[in-house]
Amino acid sequence: MMVIGQILAMWLIVGWTITWFVRDEKRRYEAVLNAKAMRFAKAPHYRYSEPEEPQIFGL
Repeated sequence: MMVIGQILAMWLIVGWTITWFVRDEKRRYEAVLNAKAMRFAKAPHYRYSEPEEPQIFGL
């Protein structure tokens, strides 16, 4: 009976560790994605600007 309890405890620890790892990786991915979105939203390079009038023959 003691061996079954130890095996069950090991599998609970393994399952908890895998769950913790997956959740942590998901949070890290979302944080990186959020940082990229904020940069895209605030960086002047990505902002829309009005198109310039085309110059005809340099006039």
